[in-house]
Amino acid sequence: MRLRIGPSYELRFDPESRRAASFGRNVSVWDLATGKRTVRAHPLQHPSHVRWSPEGNTLALKSTSGELVLLNAENLECLGRLQSKAAGEGCGIAFSPSGDRLLDGTWNGVLATYELRSFGQQLKAEFPDTMITSIEPSPSRRFAAWVLSRKHSAASAAGPRKSVLLAHWAPSEMALHELDLDADGINATAFDNTETRLAVGRRGRAGERDRVEIIDLAEKRVVATVDFMSSPNGCSRAWSPDGNIIASVENDGFRFYDSSKLSVIASVGFRYASHVEFSATGRFVALGAWSGGEVRPIESLLSDVDAGSTINPD
Repeated sequence: MRLRIGPSYELRFDPESRRAASFGRNVSVWDLATGKRTVRAHPLQHPSHVRWSPEGNTLALKSTSGELVLLNAENLECLGRLQSKAAGEGCGIAFSPSGDRLLDGTWNGVLATYELRSFGQQLKAEFPDTMITSIEPSPSRRFAAWVLSRKHSAASAAGPRKSVLLAHWAPSEMALHELDLDADGINATAFDNTETRLAVGRRGRAGERDRVEIIDLAEKRVVATVDFMSSPNGCSRAWSPDGNIIASVENDGFRFYDSSKLSVIASVGFRYASHVEFSATGRFVALGAWSGGEVRPIESLLSDVDAGSTINPD
């Protein structure tokens, strides 16, 4: 099965790997067994991020202006509005392990949680002169890694320009702590299956190449690194459920690395690649792109590589 989808800035699998949600101008849900779209809607102007709830019955959708809503996954009807456009632009979103709360961050340096039964804001933390540029949950959803960047207007402020922090869900609160590592240039993170390592994309300093790195969180050090060409369309990283493969959005498409040494095992040429994700079963990979996304079986992708070919979108 090779499912071709229209423009899709993000393309995400539901928790059971039966459906995929995508969006360009509209939001769509796809049945992976039939390869058919089951529903399409236009709930927000200019959607920018989408996440499935742990139960797979709802979708959280965010727009480029910061508006945040909860949708019924069956018909894409709006169940409630969590945040207005006044919040401003921001990064991705993450559900709590039980699916009763949602974590969100903005480019105004506001980190907040929302209680989904009441559709009300629960907790709020403000970080002046900063931008929250990335939020990525761990596989169990117990943690979320988020990237905090100083605004250019705060150039004279002391301290590091970037920080990577962990948010740890608790029953009625959220613990936040900064990871003791060099965060300079990091623009995207992804947890491995054991939640002890992060795959990150790092913008190179002056005269240096951009890099994909694996960071051991316990040892607080980089254990593998490889140069790559970053994409202006997205900086998504993803780790396969078995921990053996890291996928990366790059300037010429998608690249797949052996996670032990970061050696390239597959390259998929794509125009305007923006997002990559593995299904929870490890059977499929989602290739999101403004030029038109696809869902492909991992097995066929790797068998093409074993045969000695470079994979192209057509």
